[in-house]
Amino acid sequence: MLFLRSCCCLKGEPECPRLGIDFGLETSLISSKSSKRSRKQNGFLSIEMPHKVRELHCAVMSNDREKIRMLISQGVDINYPWSNPSNPSVKDGCTPLLCAVSLNHGEIVELLISAGAYINKCDRNGCTPIFKAAFHGRPNLIERLARSGADVNLADNSGRTPLYICVHNAIVHSCNGAVMKLVGRGAIIDKCDHSGRAPLHVAAHWKLSTLIELLFRSGEKREYIINMIDNSGRTPLYMCMSSLSTTLYKEDLKHQLPCAALLYKNGADMLNLTEWIKLKGDGIPNDIISSDSEFSKWYKSQANSPLSLKNLCRKAIQKRLKDKGSLVVLVRSLPLPPVLTQYVSRKLFHRHTTRSMFNRHITRT
Repeated sequence: MLFLRSCCCLKGEPECPRLGIDFGLETSLISSKSSKRSRKQNGFLSIEMPHKVRELHCAVMSNDREKIRMLISQGVDINYPWSNPSNPSVKDGCTPLLCAVSLNHGEIVELLISAGAYINKCDRNGCTPIFKAAFHGRPNLIERLARSGADVNLADNSGRTPLYICVHNAIVHSCNGAVMKLVGRGAIIDKCDHSGRAPLHVAAHWKLSTLIELLFRSGEKREYIINMIDNSGRTPLYMCMSSLSTTLYKEDLKHQLPCAALLYKNGADMLNLTEWIKLKGDGIPNDIISSDSEFSKWYKSQANSPLSLKNLCRKAIQKRLKDKGSLVVLVRSLPLPPVLTQYVSRKLFHRHTTRSMFNRHITRT
C-alpha cells in the first residue's frame, strides 16, 4: 500500500504529509477525481478531516478544556491539521497546537503538549507554534514551547524567523519581553529573510530604539550586524533614515534621530547622512539634537565638511552602477578587496531621479 508522505512541512518530527499525517490511504483512492472529500490546493492534496478531529479543533477554538480532555482520552489524533476542502480558509493546515497558541489559550497549550503534540510542526506557510507565539509577542508561550523543545530559529516560507517576526510586529504588540525570551533561548540575531533583511533592519525601519538595544545587548556579532546589508545593499541606518520627508521634515527627525544616534554609537557606517539631511531640509535644529552631546558633536563636525575621498569614490561607483542591475551583485563583480566590496555595497542616500535624467548626466560626464 502506498502512503502519502512529505517531510517539508514537519520540521524535526516524524514523517507526515504537508497537511496531515500518514493516512494509510492508497494513492489511487486519494487521487480519484470523483472523490468529494479531497482536493488539491497549492500543489498539495487536502483531505477532509475526520469528524472527531473537527470536534477537537472546535473545542480548541472555543477554549473548551473538558471536551479536549475527553477527546484526547478517546485517542483522537491531536496532530491532525484542519482540512476542509469544500470550504478552504486560512486555517487550513493548522494543528490544534498552532490554533491554541494563536488564540493565547495557555491551558490548552499545556494539555496538547502533555498529550504529545508535535512542537515543531508547521502550517502550510511554514509557521511553527513558537513562530505564532512570537508573532503575537507572547513571552510566556515562547518560554513554554522552548522548554518543550521548540526550535527558535525555524523560519517560515519567506525566511522569517520567530525573532524576525516578533520585531516586525513590535509596532503593534509590546514585544520587548518576547524578544528577550527568544534571544535568551538562542535566537540567531543575524538570520535573514529571503530579501536579506535581519531583525536589526526591521527594528531600524520602525525606529525601535529599545529593541535595537536589546539586540545589541546579546553581545553577539555586533560589529557585523550593525552594517549588514540586505539584497539591495540597505544597511540598518539606511532603513532608518531613507524615509525622511521634506514636508514632515522636523517631525520625521524627532522620530528617526534617536535611532540613528544609537546606530552611530554602536559603530554604524554613517553613509552620506549629513548630505541627505541637507538635501531634505535645513540641517538638524538644535532643539532636536542638543540633548545628545555625543551625536551632536559628530554631526556638527561632519555638517560643514565634504565627504571623505573614500566616501566620494563609493558615491561615484554607485552612480555609475545605478539602474544597471542589482547594486550588490554588480559590486561583487568589481576587482575590489573583500573589505572594499562590503563598503561599496552599502547603499547611499540619494534623490530619486528618472532614467532619462540619469542617462543625460552620464552623457555629460
